[in-house]
Parts: sequence; C-alpha cells; structure tokens
Amino acid sequence: MSTIPDQRIKLPALVGGPPRIWDVPLQAAERLYRITGNTGNLAFRYALFKHLGRDARVFSWNDDAVQLNSVSTVAVFPCANQIGAHQDCESRASFTKQLDIPVLAIGLGAQAKNQEAVPDVPKGTLKWLKEIQERRAGASANITVRGEYTRRVLESLGFKDGVEVLGCPSLFINESLSLGKSIANKLDSPPVRIGIAAGNPSRPVSSSLEAKLITLALRSGGSYVVQHPLPFVQVARREFEGVSDEWLKKIFLFINSDINCEIPKSRHELISKLSSRSGKLSHAHSFFDIETWMEHLKMHDFVIGLRIHGVMLAIQAGTPAVCITHDSRTEELCQTMCIPYVKAQELEEKGVILEDLYDIVRNSATSFDSNRKLIASKYIRILSSAGITPAKYLLSLANS
Repeated sequence: MSTIPDQRIKLPALVGGPPRIWDVPLQAAERLYRITGNTGNLAFRYALFKHLGRDARVFSWNDDAVQLNSVSTVAVFPCANQIGAHQDCESRASFTKQLDIPVLAIGLGAQAKNQEAVPDVPKGTLKWLKEIQERRAGASANITVRGEYTRRVLESLGFKDGVEVLGCPSLFINESLSLGKSIANKLDSPPVRIGIAAGNPSRPVSSSLEAKLITLALRSGGSYVVQHPLPFVQVARREFEGVSDEWLKKIFLFINSDINCEIPKSRHELISKLSSRSGKLSHAHSFFDIETWMEHLKMHDFVIGLRIHGVMLAIQAGTPAVCITHDSRTEELCQTMCIPYVKAQELEEKGVILEDLYDIVRNSATSFDSNRKLIASKYIRILSSAGITPAKYLLSLANS
C-alpha cells in the first residue's frame, strides 16, 4: 500500500523544512546543514509534525504557495528566533501573502542580548507578521511565542491581538503525564554519565566554562552534542576536509581553553590532535535525526549545556537536564516552560557544583508538570480553532 497521501484529501501543511531526514549517514554535513541550519531546529519541526498526527504535507519556503492552497486546510509555520535585526523575512512575507487558508505561526521568538532590549526588526519581517495576523481563524491566537519577552516585543511593534505565550512545541514530544516527577525521581541516585549540549566556538565569552563542562562529561564517560555552527558540526562528524585552518584552530582552542596547550603548527598535526582517541573531540556527536538524538541522550544520567533544544531533547528523553542561559532566547523559553536553568554568569562566578544543579531539577518537578498541563490546554485550543485535530495524547496531557 502506498504511503503517499492522496492529493484529493486536504491535510494541514507544515512549512519550513522536513521534520525528518532520510539517509543521514550517507550525506555530508554541509548538505544536511543547508536543510536544517542549527540542528536544534529539527526538534520543533519533529514535535509539530507529531502534534499534527504525523499526517501533514511538508513544504519549504521555496515551494509553490498556490499548490499549498489546493491541497491543505491550514498552513503551520514552525518558527524560531526570527524577530531581530539578524533576519529579514521579506521572502516569507511574499509566500504567506499568496495563501488563502488559515495560518498558524508556532514558537516565534525575539533575539536580543537581554530581556530589557528591544531589537531592530526589518520591514520584511514586519510585513510577514502582518500577513500571518491577517490569516487568523476564529477568536484564538494564531501566533504563539516563546515567552513574555517576545510577546512584549510584538506588542511594541503593533501586534497585540492574536498572540499567545506557549514556549516551544518540543515541550510535548514525550507523552508522559508526569514527566517532571519521573525525571526528578531519577536523581535519587547520584548521576554517573553526564552529557553536554555544546555551545558555539564563535562565542569566546563562554568557552572556558564550556571546556570545563566537556572535561567533566568525559571524566564521567559521557559525551557532548554539537549543534552549530557548520564547521563545528563537520569536525564532530570527522569531516575535516571542508573545514578551514582558521576554524580548526578556533575549535581546538574552544574545547581546550581550560588548560594551557600549544596549537599545533601544521594542519595535519591539528587534525591528528582533534581526531585522537584520547582527545576531547573523540566524544563529540552531531545528530540530524531527533529519535537517534534522544536515544543517545537517554543513555546519560544528566545533561547540561547552553543549547536549549539539546537540553529539551534530554528532558523529552526522560533524562534530568539543566539549561545554561546566556541571552533572551534561552532564558524566556526556560521561564515559560519551567525548564530547569542557571545563568552562565552564575556558573562562571561560583563554579560548577553538580549537587546544586541536581537540586534545581528536583525543585522544578511539580511546577514543570502543572505548567505543562496548562500550556497543553492553551495549545489544543489554538490548534482546534484553526481546524486541526490535535494528537490524542495532547488531549490527555491537558485533561490529566
């Protein structure tokens, strides 16, 4: 029997990129990265696809919007931190303008250094927000945002109505009704294997802290997962050929910044050091498949790091985890969804005290579960208002 959807049946459309990629081991990181960008983007795409009952048509922003109209009942946009000076969504505005069906934008975020700053937003992005707002179905919101900070930013830009604070849809990958409690119970015994959601070699402000965390993980027999940028992902996959000498040196310094070591003079020696079985990079991994990623994190006892979706996937896999916040994006997501977190500055000042991090997870268990139930009920209302039948387990979460 064919698994290709009958084109005569109208289904929800997921716009922006695939929730899953096939033949990952056979493809180069550069090609995979063009599809995903930061690999964490796969987390909320995968989540939304599951919430739509794994029964949606998948479109890219380069596809034909007129065709989407003919085969879909509603267009769902999995969003990230598009609100800021770093991205002009003019092309997305043009695509959305051609749609004559309801539109939902899920998980939109604003990006700034802190939650007091209001980012400059390009005209193209303002046009895109207006086109989305005009395609609202019913009384419920059709723009969900990552946190209160993003809601305030949108309100300051003139987008007050039709906006709801829900965090990220990746909060609902796991179907457990008591996920927070079950995670906290795992800390009755001291964690042994620790994993790291790796940061960014281009951000030297956190490199010393990151290197200490990596050392901590490796001493425990754990690993660290790389999400961004492309050269870091390539090196984690041992694809050295396409990485410049400059990036190789930058990555070498990043993962070794907690110790005094001399940078190898030749490219050959540098690659040899990075790929050595005894080197830190030997425990690095990068994933382009959410289920494989979660399976890997499930094999750890505790996860910590600066990547919110790396931490979120650990939690969804049932592993205790804490996010290290360093900007408005990560902090508002943690606050909205009651994700255990600690500020990077605090760890840099006090040092990494594991028992303190475990306590953060224990203390957040009850609030995490009750807050998750509340967000699920709001989420269901928004999906239903757009004519979407939510996955059954979402209903169970909301009514638990």
